[in-house]
Amino acid sequence: MPARLIREGILTSERVDQLTAEAEVFYRRLLSVVDDFGRYFANPKLLRSACYPLKDTITAESITRWLDECVRAGLLVVYRDDNKDYLEVDRFGQQVRAKTSKYPNPIAPAGNCLATAKQEQTDGEQVPATAHLDVDVDVDVDVDVDVDVDVDVDVDEVGVVDGDGDDISNPNGLLVDSSNAADLQLVPPPDGKPSARPECPHQEIIAIYHEILPTCQAIRDWTPARAQHLRARWNEEPKRQNLDYWKRFFEYVSQSDFLTGRANVGHGRSKPFRASLDWIVKSENFAKIREGRYHPDQEAA
Repeated sequence: MPARLIREGILTSERVDQLTAEAEVFYRRLLSVVDDFGRYFANPKLLRSACYPLKDTITAESITRWLDECVRAGLLVVYRDDNKDYLEVDRFGQQVRAKTSKYPNPIAPAGNCLATAKQEQTDGEQVPATAHLDVDVDVDVDVDVDVDVDVDVDVDEVGVVDGDGDDISNPNGLLVDSSNAADLQLVPPPDGKPSARPECPHQEIIAIYHEILPTCQAIRDWTPARAQHLRARWNEEPKRQNLDYWKRFFEYVSQSDFLTGRANVGHGRSKPFRASLDWIVKSENFAKIREGRYHPDQEAA
């Protein structure tokens, strides 16, 4: 197992702060077992054995719960390959020693992978699972590592830097048509066990976003990490699992001068802030919008 050095950036990460104490310990241990590409199995039994080799009291059920916490916090993205699930550390950004990973490349978010893993854990079948960790620390794996640190939102003259340190006006990944999202292609999870809730219609929601919020940042790319945030918001409440809700929500966003770039430019700024869909659906930002932080007189439904 490679040696890792976790630096102080993890202490100020808002995403890590969303985790329970037990889930944070799991997150830190997970960083020690992923390969040079930031990948590993997400089967609860395999994770328990790898991350807690001397802790017989840790159960696969606890691992499943902590893994789910990390996904909901935006620290992990789960994907599937050949009916098996895997995890990958997002923005692992390290110098890779191995030419190839022994785990499959991420293809598409796995949708209900965690639910499947929970069931297969009880069936006794070992199922690898891939998660996309949004790493908030620098990690030393006997090689140089460069991983982003979670920071507060900062608006500068060039664009908007979100909690990942990304310029949200310039996303990257899956190509999405900026007018109607016609080019967005998401591979659905394999048939088999039906999902307990309707699948998140990313393409339709992006199209509604562009239609109702033309002054906000156009979405050109929809990465698995960004898709994970939207899927999490979709799954959190049944009332959000229909397109009418998102139409009403975006109409509410359109009433905010700040979010749509109509607010006065502050001192020292050359451009007003304009929200983007990937910024809107992040947990903290989504909650603030619904609380009316950017709307002086009302709250969202």
